[in-house]
Amino acid sequence: MRYLLDVSVLWPIIDSDHSAHGPALRWIDGVHSRDKVLYDVVVRMAILRHFTREPRVVLQDNPRVVQVIDEALRYHRIEYATEPPDVWEFHDRLLQSVPPRQALNTDLYLVALATALDATFVTFDRAIARRFPEAPVLTLGDVE
Repeated sequence: MRYLLDVSVLWPIIDSDHSAHGPALRWIDGVHSRDKVLYDVVVRMAILRHFTREPRVVLQDNPRVVQVIDEALRYHRIEYATEPPDVWEFHDRLLQSVPPRQALNTDLYLVALATALDATFVTFDRAIARRFPEAPVLTLGDVE
């Protein structure tokens, strides 16, 4: 199996203060060692934005933030996924199957990317699974 993580899952894996830290760790600890767990540039940027925004920390003041994130990714065997050339074909197909008001661009792109990677998109956001019922989405549960 291959899994592409949403920021709603990767963030609590890395941040022990997050309310979903326990459920996220239980899920990733249950992933078989031969399976691939992936993240992409969109999720990476969301994670960096979260961990470097004030009042938490400013990256220039603490460049170790990136190192800590990378160490957590390695520890949990989470690999960077590059965008395959056919992602936009999947994107356009999904876009046509969703009412315009529901086609949230980032969610649409991430689900298309998971599909192009032959991966399951893993999220805590139940609305994504409802919005894209034909896509491979695994919803872990609600975040309190």
